[in-house]
Amino acid sequence: TRGVNSGMSESVLVRSAVGAAPMHTTMRLIRRTIGGDGDAREQLARRFLPMLSRWARGRMPRQVGEAVETQDLVQISLLRALDRLNDFEIRAKGGFFGYLRQSFVNAVRDELRRQGRACGAVHDGDWLLGPVAEIVGPERLAIYHQTLAGLTRSEQELVLMRFEFGLSFAEMALEVGSTAEAVRKRLARILLSMAMSHGVEHEKSS
Repeated sequence: TRGVNSGMSESVLVRSAVGAAPMHTTMRLIRRTIGGDGDAREQLARRFLPMLSRWARGRMPRQVGEAVETQDLVQISLLRALDRLNDFEIRAKGGFFGYLRQSFVNAVRDELRRQGRACGAVHDGDWLLGPVAEIVGPERLAIYHQTLAGLTRSEQELVLMRFEFGLSFAEMALEVGSTAEAVRKRLARILLSMAMSHGVEHEKSS
């Protein structure tokens, strides 16, 4: 990625990115990048390269990982996302996380096609969830997918930021223009809604 110093540690990049968030929110940087601001594009790359790298680590399907390094696909997916920002619909604050997540999934699928393998193996499977799979257990992954799909876009983004990208409440607050406490309470309500939704579906199937 242009302008990213490979000699800098990942933790330094994360601290720099989070520290810059109050002055340059992700949504503002996206708008500036779409308008042709190269500095804004570089700031987006610096902010999200370590986040996406951390998220992708350990998630690569085994058959893909045998032929390509995870970091290679991380960089490919990030560059593609930045190159295609004109196609990104700015519908919810924090929405860039889901956009990057899908970009990485698409990069994995492209690699599978290049290897002549079936893409069904990476259709929102256990590999994609990583830590979430460890938290909820394999038998509850389908429930997680179903209830997540039933949320609004902004609700989905909060769940992704917290449980898949591992952001703190303070970091999430910076992304959505709120306070850490407000984000914590809203996420608690979302999780309760997900639990109740599953309860209703379970009763219907009984």
